[in-house]
Amino acid sequence: MAAATQTADDVAEDIGFALSCLRSDMVPLNTFKETLMKIIAQSDVDAIPACAFDLLDVQDRLDISRDVRLPKHVSFPKFLTDQRIDALIGLQLEQRAWQENLSNISDKRAAKALEACPEVRARFERLFGEGT
Repeated sequence: MAAATQTADDVAEDIGFALSCLRSDMVPLNTFKETLMKIIAQSDVDAIPACAFDLLDVQDRLDISRDVRLPKHVSFPKFLTDQRIDALIGLQLEQRAWQENLSNISDKRAAKALEACPEVRARFERLFGEGT
């Protein structure tokens, strides 16, 4: 989880990654909010973007774009390069093997990206815990 020594950019990256997981249905809204509260609790107040508190008030994940003004560095975290987005899809497919792949990449490509980017799984587990 976020340490108090993280910079504002680090905190925004964690929130942005968690938000990407929510948007891709990898975690439900309540799990996202629990993680967001942990990030806030473990971060210096000056490092927390104002949108973090607005995100806690959202009642439906589909309302985020309409109800919360997200700075670009939260909406599009630098951590999520094209290959890491593919790896995130690979992680999603792994977690939801029963669900059809609706992305624009193949299962094989997503799995290879996940293998090449173990930091995606590590960040997911750090933020949400194993087995989420």
